Amino acid sequence: MHVTRDMGYGLAEFAALLPRVFADWRIEGHAHGPWRLTSPDEAVAVTIEAEPRPPRRLGALTIPVLAVRFHDCTAGEAGHWQRFQQRFERGFHRGGG
Repeated sequence: MHVTRDMGYGLAEFAALLPRVFADWRIEGHAHGPWRLTSPDEAVAVTIEAEPRPPRRLGALTIPVLAVRFHDCTAGEAGHWQRFQQRFERGFHRGGG
């Protein structure tokens, strides 16, 4: 399975937040990726790559864009991937709605 999503993060900010969001998971990789995450029970493993894209410009605002790609995913039971995605989305959610 391969999933790519654009996120409003810079690479350094994303890399700093990842270990906080998945503090109880094993994370292997380099400072700026790719990273291999494995759940504590080893039921879920996923590789995450992140690539900076051109920023979005909204008037005077400039918003960083990071293409985040999830691949080489393994999930033991149905629903593990969905729980991973929910945790990822909660951990990287920005305020405002």
